[in-house]
Amino acid sequence: MHDHISHQIHGNEHFFAWHRRFLRHFESLMQQIDPDIVLPYWNWGKSWQNPLNDPVLSSEYFGTNGRPGDTCVVDGIEARWGRNYPTRNCLTRKYRYGASTGSFWPMRAVRDVMNSSKTYAQFRSRIENGAHGIVHLGLGGDFETMWAPVDVLFFLHHAMIDKIWAEWQLRDPARYHTVDG
Repeated sequence: MHDHISHQIHGNEHFFAWHRRFLRHFESLMQQIDPDIVLPYWNWGKSWQNPLNDPVLSSEYFGTNGRPGDTCVVDGIEARWGRNYPTRNCLTRKYRYGASTGSFWPMRAVRDVMNSSKTYAQFRSRIENGAHGIVHLGLGGDFETMWAPVDVLFFLHHAMIDKIWAEWQLRDPARYHTVDG
């Protein structure tokens, strides 16, 4: 679904709200299996200078860079994870700079955007094209495509983006109903 409507949900006012609803739908599907499940967020801002120091991107958790040659993730809980969309293949990651994702955004930069963005359009553009986009580009492989939801990290990353939006909304109650310029 994310892939089929990508132009309607990226680069415009629908970005935050659509992804919030998508996250909630995913969480509700997981809760059908275990009602106590809550979708966590991945705070990539903690290790922004060197994301490879983040335990989330380790072989203990969600896996590291893809294997040389086919870029398949072969360690962590997503090791040898298969995907059926858009074709049958392994889950892939191909870090932006070969062995490195490059830096992500520091939380100080996110806070600067929160403090300086007076309109939803400003805030959305700066976060979507900055803090949000750099993680997708840094991880590469499937993560930099519109079928990125094949990687569970997509949901944890977007939960962080949603947390940032929620914090910006809390700063002014009028923002709860604002999704335009």
